[in-house]
Amino acid sequence: MAQFDFLQDEDINALIIRLAADAAQVMAPEEADLADLVAEEYLDQVREAGALLYPGKVRDMSLGIGEAELWLLVVLPVLTGFVANLMAEIGARTMLGIRERWTHSGAAGAPAAALQPDQMRQQLVTQARLVGMSDAQIEQLAALVSASLLAVLLTGQQGGGAS
Repeated sequence: MAQFDFLQDEDINALIIRLAADAAQVMAPEEADLADLVAEEYLDQVREAGALLYPGKVRDMSLGIGEAELWLLVVLPVLTGFVANLMAEIGARTMLGIRERWTHSGAAGAPAAALQPDQMRQQLVTQARLVGMSDAQIEQLAALVSASLLAVLLTGQQGGGAS
């Protein structure tokens, strides 16, 4: 379970839910209103299992939250794995560290290198392949994650958002 301890943090859960909602809004708009409920249930099950869960992969670890065709159930393991990779790679202060670098760089008009879509793609591709996402979907998701993280960091920097 240690690799998913970050799911005990409400801000991290909110970030994953926001990323899922942003992705659903673009890639599966008919599911956007379900993002909060599906993501919360998914994250609860990941915390309980101590592992990423994939729809229909293994009987004893399958999700019991509705249709396996829900696009949200495809993107949630990718996003949760992405956040887990960030936490493992950079440590528990990932978002604060990126924000700190952003603030000190004085580059208000240009995104930090760590937030570029090509950097996001590298972090997303392994999990995305496991759930069967196409190259076009991975590219679209990388752009969405990059833009969403940038929005979260800018909002937090201005004092109005989650950290």
